[in-house]
Amino acid sequence: MSVAHRALWIKVCGLRTVPDVIAAAEAGADAVGFVFHDASPRNLKAHEASELAAAVPAGIGKVAVFLHPTQAQVDAAIDAVQPD
Repeated sequence: MSVAHRALWIKVCGLRTVPDVIAAAEAGADAVGFVFHDASPRNLKAHEASELAAAVPAGIGKVAVFLHPTQAQVDAAIDAVQPD
């Protein structure tokens, strides 16, 4: 079913483990979000996010979440996650 035909679109954010990514996808999430903000307890480094992004099933969107990032942080996150 396309997003246009659904009443609700769900992104689950702050995931930190592969089992969490899989659980979110199996629960029906449309997208998963990876946090790149140093002060957040859910913050990921690029290499950690890359491992998680590789576990995202086809058809599930990937989102990078920032708060006042440097360009280097944005570039590293994009390289690691390839967000949609």
